[in-house]
Amino acid sequence: SDCARLPNFLVSALTVRPATTLIDAAAVMRAQATGDYACRHLVVKEARNEPPLGILSSLDLARAICSLGAESDVGQLLGDKRVAEVMKPRANLPIVGRTATLGRAVEEMVVARQNCVLVAEEADVEGPSGVLGVITPRDVLRAFVEHIPADARVDNWLHGLHSRWQPRAVRGDAML
Repeated sequence: SDCARLPNFLVSALTVRPATTLIDAAAVMRAQATGDYACRHLVVKEARNEPPLGILSSLDLARAICSLGAESDVGQLLGDKRVAEVMKPRANLPIVGRTATLGRAVEEMVVARQNCVLVAEEADVEGPSGVLGVITPRDVLRAFVEHIPADARVDNWLHGLHSRWQPRAVRGDAML
């Protein structure tokens, strides 16, 4: 992979509306669960050219499921409950502008005690260009392993720092 897991070209594919059911949101997330751009965060927007209302992460889905009683029907909950009920609202999310450094993005994530930071054209994310990407702790760890300096601009990093990592595969006849 050569980008963070939610680069700009995937934002629209990983965007859901606040009225989307959790089961449908989980299906969108599952479709991106593997591969070079595996992502466990969905951008929540009312319409394409509007600013984001929040983020729905796999952690938010897990918390919704865990909030059920032992007698509850998980399928029913996921079919009835809406993204807007469990997402992280925009007001709680850290955001950095495209020219921010990776170090600044990490700092914002830590201070906000969130598991992602939005990258936007401008730090206010209210403009029509909206979200350019999402950086997660896993992305930060990868950048660290790849010796990406903390002063690297997030827009440059999101657009393609070439990774030395090769896809991992296990031969079918391998002994485990």
